[in-house]
Amino acid sequence: RHSLSLLSLHATIFACNMQIQKKTKKMTRTFSVDVAAACRTQRCPILVDFHGYGYNHALEKQWTKLIDYLREGQADFILVTPDGSGDAVMSDRFSGPDDSTEYQGWNVLGWERQLPALAKLRNINKYDCDGQEDAYCLPRALGQYPCYKSQQEIDPSACKLPNNSETEKQAGSSEHDSDTVKSATCASMSAQDDASFIAQALRAVVRKYNADTSRIYFFGQSMGGMASIQFADPQWMPEDTLPAAIIACSAGAARSKTLRLAGTVPALILHGVHDSTVPATPLAGYLLSGLLATKASSVIEALKLVQLTVESKRLSGLALDGEDISGMNAMLWSDALTGGEIFARTLDSNLESDIGCRNKHLERTAISSDGFLYDPLRRTLAGVAGLDFVNMSSLDWKPPRSVPKSAQRSMLCAHVPRTLTHVEVCIFDGTHCLPWQSPNCDWTETSANGKVFHDFVWKHFLRNGTIRRQGRHTGL
Repeated sequence: RHSLSLLSLHATIFACNMQIQKKTKKMTRTFSVDVAAACRTQRCPILVDFHGYGYNHALEKQWTKLIDYLREGQADFILVTPDGSGDAVMSDRFSGPDDSTEYQGWNVLGWERQLPALAKLRNINKYDCDGQEDAYCLPRALGQYPCYKSQQEIDPSACKLPNNSETEKQAGSSEHDSDTVKSATCASMSAQDDASFIAQALRAVVRKYNADTSRIYFFGQSMGGMASIQFADPQWMPEDTLPAAIIACSAGAARSKTLRLAGTVPALILHGVHDSTVPATPLAGYLLSGLLATKASSVIEALKLVQLTVESKRLSGLALDGEDISGMNAMLWSDALTGGEIFARTLDSNLESDIGCRNKHLERTAISSDGFLYDPLRRTLAGVAGLDFVNMSSLDWKPPRSVPKSAQRSMLCAHVPRTLTHVEVCIFDGTHCLPWQSPNCDWTETSANGKVFHDFVWKHFLRNGTIRRQGRHTGL
């Protein structure tokens, strides 16, 4: 069941919050709905904005400024901003609150699985990869995220942090509040059924606003980007609420997690070249998190020699802060644009052992600054495109012509060939943020307070909301 309360009326949009209550779990889930005025008299598309870990619907709207895009009359759509799972376990109430807003996220792409951290072997950078084929975090990752009530219900020991100096040190230095009970496994998210919640929320919105279910779009950054990808998979989402297109930024899957959309959903995949939270490639993870600091300088020198052989035209037209990119920046860009391929042999021949572990495709994983092992961008792209392999080196990278010239200088995009539908990938100058944002994830002057990005998504990729999902119902 759901309840609806009207909160405010703006000049161009209606805004309200809706709640879904699951009878079996006695838990209320909330999502925000903002409706363009034109949608009162015409059927409009739905844009679902999945927030990243630690956010909620209010913070997400304030950050992405998609709500401002509606208010200014730039587009006509229904903006749905749901709250993620909020059952983090607090030390003073071990059963956990129903609506924690500080530790909300999404049960997506393997991060809820209760797997132990990789066992460290004698070599400081070597782990028991063969003995733990599915584990996706290093020991230092334990204690950085809270445990969740849904995890505790699966296994009571999930909320008991192992007693060793390394995890205790990490837990003590966590950026999260000390009143949370830390996860004892690699599980960094709730195990709730978020897909069912999203489906119920979308059905409620369609019924109330007569929205067009052939034009549902999923958008998200970080864990929100992971959600936009996973919830586009028919094995998770019912057919009547599947998206017509997805936009995922800074998204990554846990090591050995299968992702395959069969290339049937138009997708825009975005990734920052300086992202250390979800590195685009193994090398980016090594360099940005300092994992190569203990290695011989010959490794870096060998990488630089490879960089010198890169054709300059690969980075032509790209300039940052008015200067051509060079040095380490150029190395990261070349690495990202080739999907890690250009430096793969150098890493294999110069590293005595894997710093992390390979995935089921025998690819090196990208290690985040938090100690989690992600599939590299190339693997995520292959799963979205429905391909066994994407040769990113052969893609025709070009600046996006649909944005102002000042914004073209910090992004390169390419179409992925041999897919059933349009799949586009863009690498941009940035960290774990959205394109045209500062390293602190604030909108820059170039972004025009976010409008450049909004236009790029809505007008360029979504074609002003005209992309439709074929062969599906258009109403409930």
